[in-house]
Amino acid sequence: MIKLYWPCLVQQVGKLLETTTWNQAIEPFKNNTANEVLVYDIGLSKVVARPFHYISDMDNKLFISDVSATDHTVAPSGGQLLQGIAYLNDDTLSEDEKKQYLDSKVQKMEKLFDTYYPGWRDVTEVKRMSKKAMVSSVKNIVTNRLLPLQLPDVPLFFCGDGCEGKGELAERSFSSGRAVAKLLLSRTESLAH
Repeated sequence: MIKLYWPCLVQQVGKLLETTTWNQAIEPFKNNTANEVLVYDIGLSKVVARPFHYISDMDNKLFISDVSATDHTVAPSGGQLLQGIAYLNDDTLSEDEKKQYLDSKVQKMEKLFDTYYPGWRDVTEVKRMSKKAMVSSVKNIVTNRLLPLQLPDVPLFFCGDGCEGKGELAERSFSSGRAVAKLLLSRTESLAH
């Protein structure tokens, strides 16, 4: 039997396999750490633009999701909820340097909002910002190891944010999902012949 686990975070896989004979296969991935991010939520009184549901600026590690485009319950009727996420990657800064670094991330995020959601400033009802949120080990950083789509001698496939694939977060999740789907299709096609 083939099982597929998605979305997949290494910590969840570790819990899944801890009481099985495959526990040792996940051992090299258990030291993955969390990441700090800046989260910037903006509630708008009306929909200003809906060019995409998800925007990424990979050079600056900035991402925007139009949350209300996929979940209509998170904003009042006719309103829009945008969520910006900026990955923070330098914890060696002094307090003053860190403040400047965070301010520059906010400015870059707002510029990204300006680019794709012009007029957002005029209809902003609510702003919420967390400058030190923690997220699970879903971003590929130097000390983290991404989980392969399949571990040797483990009859499971994995796909999701914490797995090998292209891009970050949802991009890697979809990329790994497509790769696993192709693997499964190739196996079923070979069984049919």
